Amino acid sequence: MTQIKLKQDSAQAFERHIAFEGGIEKYVPVYFEHNGKKHFVINNVVTTKYKEEQSRERIDGFRIQLEANDGRYLCFYGKPEVWDFLKLVKTKGYTFENFTKLVICNSQYGMFYEFHGNLRECSYAFHYRIYDKRMFCRLRKRLPNIKIKDYTKEEEA
Repeated sequence: MTQIKLKQDSAQAFERHIAFEGGIEKYVPVYFEHNGKKHFVINNVVTTKYKEEQSRERIDGFRIQLEANDGRYLCFYGKPEVWDFLKLVKTKGYTFENFTKLVICNSQYGMFYEFHGNLRECSYAFHYRIYDKRMFCRLRKRLPNIKIKDYTKEEEA
């Protein structure tokens, strides 16, 4: 099992006004390095002690996931193993909602891919962030009818 260390980039921290709470939240980008590349994970909320503790627990869960799959992807919600999720979809005959997408993103911490959306028949939301290009290409081949949004370019692919 690969050891993954998640790091916070305090130099890139930013604040946002939260209208419904009437306050300001501070966010600190979290990333990890794997195979010589940096990969963005999330923007960690560090405004209150409670939110900071919640974020720390969530980040630790992400670290465990990344270590278990050699830093290839994260499951934010859905079935933890993406291939098991696709097997479930096929076995049950489920279909994806129209807004389901494969997304190509680029950040200051490198490129990553996302697969997120919902299943039509059972309102099953899912969200995976993929760091492994080969894995993304395999997903793309298995899901030829899913729209691809490329945020590294200005138009949809």
